[in-house]
Amino acid sequence: MAFDFLTLGGEGIVLKEPTSIYRSGIRSPAWLKVKPKITLEIVVTGGSPAPVEWGDWGLAVMLEIAYNHPRDGKVIQIRQAVRIRRDEPFTLRQRERAELVCWGVMPSGMLRHPLFVRWLA
Repeated sequence: MAFDFLTLGGEGIVLKEPTSIYRSGIRSPAWLKVKPKITLEIVVTGGSPAPVEWGDWGLAVMLEIAYNHPRDGKVIQIRQAVRIRRDEPFTLRQRERAELVCWGVMPSGMLRHPLFVRWLA
């Protein structure tokens, strides 16, 4: 029987060379984190178009969104910072569909590292 760590909110799995040793705080090419990428169709229900700094990642906007959970299909409504591209202006379009990419869905419904891709027609 397979155990699904992603269902429990895990980010993915770590692959490592059998002889490598874990060293806290030190990255090693012998350890590789593999995360699933999920593409979600969302509806923007509110938020702010004002960009905020997102550390080294770039910019983000605070959005209120609704989406169907990829596992059970339930409608999830959340308010979350979503990364946007620095080189493209972002216009908030309420009640319109958009596409996001994220690296997992937490048990709370919050998305792991969501990235705005595009508005859908």
